Amino acid sequence: MFCIEYTVVEGDCLWNIAKQFYGNPFLWKKIYESNSEKIKDPNLIYPGQVFILPELEVSRETEDIDNNYVINSTQEETQQQVQNYQVSEQVISELSFPKMVSIDDFNKIGRIVAGEEKKFVYIDNDIIKINLEKNVPLTIGEIVGIYHEGPSQYNLRLSGMRRGQLSLVAKAKVLSVNGQGALCEIIRAYSPVEIGDLITVRH
Repeated sequence: MFCIEYTVVEGDCLWNIAKQFYGNPFLWKKIYESNSEKIKDPNLIYPGQVFILPELEVSRETEDIDNNYVINSTQEETQQQVQNYQVSEQVISELSFPKMVSIDDFNKIGRIVAGEEKKFVYIDNDIIKINLEKNVPLTIGEIVGIYHEGPSQYNLRLSGMRRGQLSLVAKAKVLSVNGQGALCEIIRAYSPVEIGDLITVRH
């Protein structure tokens, strides 16, 4: 199998490296698994580290939800991704959120304060905990939008964002609500989700 070496630069994360080389950020685990002896925590990589990027078998292609990159993977992985994509899209097909919005026009209902796992970024199927604003009527099964304000150290696509600008990074489904808190499952991540990201519902 053909492999290439990649030297980590400042601002890199496994998510962005996977997107750059494979066209699919969700294949970051392939890089982690191939370099597990060098990566103690997949959320912590450092400039100067040299990783092996394994070649992937290409057997089919499917467009990403944003139609801005192509997913190449093994047949089994691609079929699973397509199934997950279809299930997620059935749930959220009618629930559109703007990709960008000003903080002044944002209907904030809460903020991410923790995840089920202790790590720096969260993606599809991860469970997150949010603190809610007072008197927010969330219901179980409801879909919420997750937004990041300004630039992100984990996503180069947001490097040019200014404070006060919010970018849609994911959609999540409410699993439970308890007082001023709620648990949500990320059902579609367009970018890495971080602690501190803001939550909204459709108007």
